[in-house]
Amino acid sequence: MKNILIAIIMFALCVALVIGTVVPTSKLISDTGEKVYQSVKKLNDNIKDD
Repeated sequence: MKNILIAIIMFALCVALVIGTVVPTSKLISDTGEKVYQSVKKLNDNIKDD
């Protein structure tokens, strides 16, 4: 019984670490993608205007 409880706690810690790493990283990637998209859109609009 003790081994099962330890395994559950270890699994929960691993899940928490993965979530704590993936969520901020995905937010950072999303923000970077948005900045790149806006930059390309501005460049495209400038080319069209000329």
